[in-house]
Amino acid sequence: MIRVNCLASDTSPARTTNAALAPEDFERLAACGPDAMAEAMKIYVPMKRAPTVEEVVDGVIFLACDLSRTVTGTTLFVDGGTYAAFGFLDWPGGDSFMPAPLGGTLKMMFG
Repeated sequence: MIRVNCLASDTSPARTTNAALAPEDFERLAACGPDAMAEAMKIYVPMKRAPTVEEVVDGVIFLACDLSRTVTGTTLFVDGGTYAAFGFLDWPGGDSFMPAPLGGTLKMMFG
């Protein structure tokens, strides 16, 4: 039997993710520092942090072991909920999960 599955990690750190950015965008992100990136992940990722490399590997191990022997033709999203959120972000300022910031976030950002 041949099984074909895909693992989508979305926000996990990888050289290929960085290579997809334009060099000037990568430099701007790198200048933010890890604390700012962690805060951004709290907005973008429903579980409030990006999965670690080890957590992504756990998904790979699951797909490779007998626990997934009847799983085929699917994508396993190890992404902290970003796929399920479908572009809705947890905006600060009390706006909660919305596709765009509302009054609380906009007031906080622009006064």
